[in-house]
Amino acid sequence: TRYGQQAELKEQNQHLLATNEELEKNLTDTKQRVAELELQFSNLEKENAGLQSNLKDCHVLLVASKIDPLGERVGEDARQNEDQRKEVMEIQTVMTELTKAQEHMTQERQNFSLEAAEMEKALQEA
Repeated sequence: TRYGQQAELKEQNQHLLATNEELEKNLTDTKQRVAELELQFSNLEKENAGLQSNLKDCHVLLVASKIDPLGERVGEDARQNEDQRKEVMEIQTVMTELTKAQEHMTQERQNFSLEAAEMEKALQEA
């Protein structure tokens, strides 16, 4: 039985050694992967910094050239154009109504003048 226990312990020890070896290999692989990812992260940070700098330069150029970088002025101009178009339409409507009213008043004045002339003539004849 002592020999059996030793054999069992030897087998467990070999199993533990194999497991330990596998874990060490996994640890080495993981460390290598972490190093690769850190390098990739560093490269991405540098690229991002360059892009941010480029973006800032482009924004400065747009502002210096008085170009609206966000398109806000375009939207505001469109709203102003629409408001002006509505205002022109309202003015045209008012002008049309005023023209009609003026024509109506002219017609009434002519009618009144005719009636006054007829009354004056009737008074002179009487």
